[in-house]
Amino acid sequence: MEKAQIANFADDTTPYVVGTSIDILTSALEADANILNKWFSVNYLKLNTDKCHLLISNHIQSTFVSVGNDIIECQNEVKLLGVVIDNKLNFHQHVTNMCKKANQKLHALARISKFINNNKLRIVMKAFIESQFAYCPLI
Repeated sequence: MEKAQIANFADDTTPYVVGTSIDILTSALEADANILNKWFSVNYLKLNTDKCHLLISNHIQSTFVSVGNDIIECQNEVKLLGVVIDNKLNFHQHVTNMCKKANQKLHALARISKFINNNKLRIVMKAFIESQFAYCPLI
């Protein structure tokens, strides 16, 4: 990588570039993504461009980068490690999704509550509801 930085977590690799000019950002990211793609090829691996996403904060225009023979278009929001990140970085959709999931789980818990005692209900609640909010708590 020449201009991009890399964020790694388990089997997820995310190259990213920070700057003020869209043209400079996209050309740097495209060049380094092609370096990664070449590395994959040399090591008998294939980059799955269906899992590649381009997100540019506070950017509305249609932008893309070319990686090998594929085009990756800019998106308004992407899911990264289970967190929905939008181009305004406000995490509204992520929080909405979390609340919907928690609401569904609470309703399920309410339906089974008459069949199990309070201690077991508390364990189920901690395992299935509180744990959802403990993941990536800064958001």
